[in-house]
Amino acid sequence: MKAGDKRPLHRIIEERIQARVAAMSPGERLATEHELCKEFGVSRHVVNKVLCRLTEQGLLYRVRRRGTFVSERQPSSKRVTMLLPGPDVLSSRHDERFFLQEIVRGLVETGHRLGLTVSMLVSTSDHRRESLDPAPFSGLTRNDKLLVASMWWAPVFEAIEARGCDIIYMGAQSGVEGAPDFRDNRFKLALDTIGNVEQLVTHFCRQGRRRILCPQLDNDYGFTDPVVLGYRQGLEQNGLKLQSELMPPFSFSYHMQAMRRGQVTVFRDMIRKARAAAPFDAMIVPCGVFSRIFLQALTAEGLHVPDDVALAATSETPELAKLEPSVSSMVTHYHEFGAEAARLFARPLFTPGEKLFTGEFHQRASSSVHGQPSAAVEGPTDVEAPATHEFMMF
Repeated sequence: MKAGDKRPLHRIIEERIQARVAAMSPGERLATEHELCKEFGVSRHVVNKVLCRLTEQGLLYRVRRRGTFVSERQPSSKRVTMLLPGPDVLSSRHDERFFLQEIVRGLVETGHRLGLTVSMLVSTSDHRRESLDPAPFSGLTRNDKLLVASMWWAPVFEAIEARGCDIIYMGAQSGVEGAPDFRDNRFKLALDTIGNVEQLVTHFCRQGRRRILCPQLDNDYGFTDPVVLGYRQGLEQNGLKLQSELMPPFSFSYHMQAMRRGQVTVFRDMIRKARAAAPFDAMIVPCGVFSRIFLQALTAEGLHVPDDVALAATSETPELAKLEPSVSSMVTHYHEFGAEAARLFARPLFTPGEKLFTGEFHQRASSSVHGQPSAAVEGPTDVEAPATHEFMMF
């Protein structure tokens, strides 16, 4: 067993046995309950519970006095459904359009090559999280395959899980304290946010910028912000001490509402208070959509980017390359999320697990060294001022 794995013991054992069954042939006998008890160091009750569950799922069958055997492979469903938060999200000016379009592109292109049929399920009529209703998911069955692109759907996770379908869930990477662990019949695709932020800290340190402001995001989902974890680890790796003054509180919902209303003053107040407590020469924007308003706030406070303060965002949006100055960011190729989901769903046996995607640092003018040109990077050119919603991918 992995040290530090906080999942229930039976879930860990079930995952191990599922992986083992995937490599076995139909009709092949599994190890006896006694042997499994000895291998995993648990009671017969725990092992029996796991085997009963796998039998219910159709992966195993049991013959009295003979043992437990691998079932014949059932034809894998070729239908994949991706959840969308609203009816016009792929064609309108919503801020999440960029990454959802890329996920859909990867899912459809790879899925079609693998013989999958891809459809979309719109979750609400008004694109509001409060409008989420379990009813649209009642038609899902154990044969369905579902791609859930964000923690935005957390209020209906229980209803989705109850359908017993195979789920690929895109969310917080494991090891983040308090993050939900949906790994029973689901695979997790996650941004390596911790590693991405470590890269940003190291980038600034190599430029001699060692007083780095990193707002501490309250993500409204109840788990530790991975941006903060990456920031702390990045400081440690570069021999810097953590200063709480350089981690001002930042509420995603509250500051999103302020940005919608164009309330630059809210962001100016944060910067002013941080400068008074601990002057800084670099700043990590915790989500790319806030880059424009932070640029405005820094300018209003008399700070020039990048001469006084270098700026880089943890995620890419289409407008970052077009801002003045253009904003550096960690770029994730979201179409790879969709392509990987298609490959996982096309497997004969769906097994739980996790895969991390690390971003690529794209340096632009906002974090260039004074007097030196920034690296030439072509960013996305489909730029419109986004309609902002409380939708965030972790």
